[in-house]
Amino acid sequence: MFRRRFWPDRNQLLLLQVCLLTDKEAARSAWKEWSGRVNLDDLDPSSFRIMSLVYRRLVELGINSPDLARIKGIYRYHWTRNQVAWRGKADLLRALQGKGIEVLLLKGAALGPTVYPEPTARGMHDLDFLVPTADAARAVGLLRERGWIEQHFDVLNTIQYFHGCSFLHPDFGEADLHWHVMRSHCDADRDAELWAAARPFSYAGLNAKMLCPADQFLHACEHGQHHSLASALQWLVDATLILLHDPATFDWPRLIDQARKFRLVLCVRQTLRYVQRHFNIAVPEEVTRELALSPVPWLERLELVLANRPSTLQHGLVRRVALAACHHLKAAPHLSWHKAMTSFSLYYRLITHERREWAVVYSDWKLTMARRLMDGAAGIAFRAWTLVRRGSWPRGGLITRLPADALTGFHRVETERGSLFRWSQPEASLRLTLPPSHKTIRLGLRPFRDLALLQEDGLQFALDGQTLPATQVVRNGDFLTIRPDPQQLAVHEPHTLSWKVAAWPADDPRELGLPVSRIWTF
Repeated sequence: MFRRRFWPDRNQLLLLQVCLLTDKEAARSAWKEWSGRVNLDDLDPSSFRIMSLVYRRLVELGINSPDLARIKGIYRYHWTRNQVAWRGKADLLRALQGKGIEVLLLKGAALGPTVYPEPTARGMHDLDFLVPTADAARAVGLLRERGWIEQHFDVLNTIQYFHGCSFLHPDFGEADLHWHVMRSHCDADRDAELWAAARPFSYAGLNAKMLCPADQFLHACEHGQHHSLASALQWLVDATLILLHDPATFDWPRLIDQARKFRLVLCVRQTLRYVQRHFNIAVPEEVTRELALSPVPWLERLELVLANRPSTLQHGLVRRVALAACHHLKAAPHLSWHKAMTSFSLYYRLITHERREWAVVYSDWKLTMARRLMDGAAGIAFRAWTLVRRGSWPRGGLITRLPADALTGFHRVETERGSLFRWSQPEASLRLTLPPSHKTIRLGLRPFRDLALLQEDGLQFALDGQTLPATQVVRNGDFLTIRPDPQQLAVHEPHTLSWKVAAWPADDPRELGLPVSRIWTF
């Protein structure tokens, strides 16, 4: 279970242990192993997000790493991001309070100044705050009056079905307005219990409220089920530091009670087991026993299984719809089964920002399924053709089947009409093992780049650091066939294929390279 999607891989775990182990020698040992395994240039987004905390811990441990200056630069970057995240927000929250609307700060806004060594150690890119559900519509109106633009096409209707909405301001960045604490359980009566236990909070000249520690931990665990690529480690750091901040006064009975009420027993149980196992966090035996004996409804089990699928399976339509159905049934327990079923189409459109009617979405689904069948048939035909013409069975297929440590300079998996692919950065590489009989590499690309223009502008490939001449890279439609010199293939295994893409188009702020969908060797 721990090797699934929202649990860290080995490199990420080592970085977490650097930050969270109270045993300094064990933390130093974790840093030594991590720094020997990971190049700072290849940091994944979730590891990058906690590097400001890593910097603070390295200073505390007295570690003089060659990369310390660069890590300090990341720390300064997060300091700047935090200042931007707070800019203009205090005045906004005071305006809400002036209208008689209570404000409760969530996530980094409340955790950074309290459970972290200092606010900068907890990076933020926006401000998350909560208002009572009954005041949500008034809060939306006030944000609009002050120039904030909602990032949803029907925010007022969303109040009935969702937990919050993001707003953007041309001068003050992003703020997330919440009217329910838990994304997967939107119940005003349950929220009232969290409000009642909330504690006063003062920071940056603002007086507001924050959740009590037990509720903060529960919120962090629930956030882990809905994590983004960038926050895949942040929620675990939040949860662990909440437990470490004041263990003597942590309200364990409240955590058990609230986990049962919000139907998060399984999520809390697994998180406690993980932090106890990897970070030596003390968890009372009676808490472990109570959670183990707590009943877990089938809907909670199904939700966790779907949310915990490996990242390569996250883009399947059936999985997305099934997980949305779990969230819908769990998020609004006050709805009858009939009302839940009849309102699901609207709910799905709201959470996916789909303006069109359900029938149009269904037609798109049919096109997606047809595309997948065509792609599968094309893959079988290509393998059969290669076997007949070349006498070898092609290895490989979807880029999502390559292990993460074989890819450098790639963005997350995306989907386009049923086809999975990954954008590379302008400079990227992949590690391949070629059987003795395989002398050719073939890249399948999505048609988002004009390969002819790319080659004219200087698209370059290299194998094991040696630049390949243009004659060894042949374009055929949306495929690039690479035939290296046999002497190059005899150098060593595995081989590293790398490429460099010129900036095209020149005004593309994302600096994307090649949209790679398939990789074959034969």
